[in-house]
Amino acid sequence: MASDKNIADLTNKVDTLSSSRVTDNQPVREAFATLSSDITTSMQSIQKQLADLSQIVENTHTATKPVRAVAAERDRQCNVIVFGIPESSDRNEWKGKILEVLRHAAGHEIPVSDAFRLGRYSTARCRPVLVKMQSVWDRRTVLSGSRNLADIPVFRRSVYIYPDEPVEVCRRKTFERMKARAVAEGKQVSIKDDVLCVNTTDVFSLRQGFIRESRLGVTVRLLSAVRIYKTECQNAERIYM
Repeated sequence: MASDKNIADLTNKVDTLSSSRVTDNQPVREAFATLSSDITTSMQSIQKQLADLSQIVENTHTATKPVRAVAAERDRQCNVIVFGIPESSDRNEWKGKILEVLRHAAGHEIPVSDAFRLGRYSTARCRPVLVKMQSVWDRRTVLSGSRNLADIPVFRRSVYIYPDEPVEVCRRKTFERMKARAVAEGKQVSIKDDVLCVNTTDVFSLRQGFIRESRLGVTVRLLSAVRIYKTECQNAERIYM
């Protein structure tokens, strides 16, 4: 780089001045003035190169954001989230439950590529399971048939299947669903700063999710599981099937 050559030249000048015996102060002052000017010019050149490199890095980072978003969306296309599968240290046990749930929802066997719990283990809660299927068609079949679980006593009102979507989308859907339910039940509903208020109580925020347990007729177990998914899906603890 040009700056490297300039620095080398400056070093040689300093060495020359240090080794010479100069008796006239005027030439010395002129030499140091020239040296100072050269140093300033070199530093400005280095700063410009650093600024150019910083801009290149920023442009590259900005350009890759849409690519990452598309990749994340593509990765979700075959995924579903299953809530309500009991915790077990035996992977085969909850794996069998997942396959059984998918079979009842779709009406036939569904091959699974991978499945893992979301969030950290706790005896006080049941973590949701992210399930990766092998095709978008299988995902659609499972989601469209998820209501069939209501016909199975062991799964009724305890196991639920939802699409794997960005947190913002999930919160918006939950927000609208809770609002519609509250209105249908004749409750007082208001919205302020993206916060849903039912009967003077703040219950849901688009930025934070559930604010507190509400009494809108939604199963408490489901509310807890959905909240875990929203807040901890970025810290997934993978357990391979």
